[in-house]
Amino acid sequence: MKYTIRKQKAYFTGYGSTMQFSGMVTPFVFAMYGGAIGFFVGLIIGGCFLFIGSKQAIYYVCSGCGNEIDKKQDYCPHCQSHIITWLQQFKHLLVLLSQQSRKLLNHHG
Repeated sequence: MKYTIRKQKAYFTGYGSTMQFSGMVTPFVFAMYGGAIGFFVGLIIGGCFLFIGSKQAIYYVCSGCGNEIDKKQDYCPHCQSHIITWLQQFKHLLVLLSQQSRKLLNHHG
């Protein structure tokens, strides 16, 4: 059985990026019309735009084949690899290391 991990990536174009750009521009637009108070109101609204845009821009890919996958998928539909978390991968590595160390100890003992 093949194992792979889910990698988090971000789009640099699209709806999420547009929201992030709007979040950066909003304080300055509000400052033009409302002065210092407008700037601080724009910071709050712009911060919301940045947060929402950053969540919209995130997507996930299979580390085995690089195809886009859903966040909650257990198998990659393209390469059929079982998708595991980094913690599951670490546990799997510990099991393999302990098995190898037992083999070495039994062989030399």
